Amino acid sequence: MSQHSDALADKPSPPDNEYSEEPIVAGPPRDNLSWLTWNSVSVATGKRCMSRMNAIVLTKYATPDALELREVERPVPTGDEVLIKAHAAAVNDWDLAFVYGKPLFLRAIVGLLKPKNPIIGCEVAGQIVAVGDNVRHRTPGKDVYGDLSERGFGGYAEYVSVREESVTPMPRNLTYEQAVAIPHAALLAQQALGAIARLRTGQSLLINGAGGGVVLSGYSWPNDKAQGR
Repeated sequence: MSQHSDALADKPSPPDNEYSEEPIVAGPPRDNLSWLTWNSVSVATGKRCMSRMNAIVLTKYATPDALELREVERPVPTGDEVLIKAHAAAVNDWDLAFVYGKPLFLRAIVGLLKPKNPIIGCEVAGQIVAVGDNVRHRTPGKDVYGDLSERGFGGYAEYVSVREESVTPMPRNLTYEQAVAIPHAALLAQQALGAIARLRTGQSLLINGAGGGVVLSGYSWPNDKAQGR
């Protein structure tokens, strides 16, 4: 057995909050982009190293041809964050708008001259592989899905780290591909009919147009609400 193998054999078992085949350790607090430059500490070697992943990266406003497949550093979950291994991601009008940087007022949110979040993607479905120290309601190994549009995006990558409240357990009868098509459109429909229109039992609802995820979610939301779902 090599000296390196002997060293690995003497290492303690990883903490319970780790579920990955590769070492994942908690890092310091971070903003939306700091994980791109953070070097995690390898559990196996005790030396500073980079845990890598593939991601679709956008560095300038242009056309979809500007999207690049790059190897970047893998995020590290801290605090109340969960690290998700993405199995499916969706394409929304948000994502296309971010690529073009239009309408121009959108740049006040996503970056004036260039994208401040280089990895876009507002919907993700996958499995939790690690959690931060303050996570209470999500556990490694669980399948989850969610809308990341208010949490820094990042769905177009092998891994994404988000606050645990940003994702919810996947229904067992759905595949990853089916589940990922739900969160963004369903939340928009819920906001429009519930928070804005304040739709109540007994009222009639007319929806013009029958295409798109928001409209389809709008058709089902009143029935789901009436049945307490």
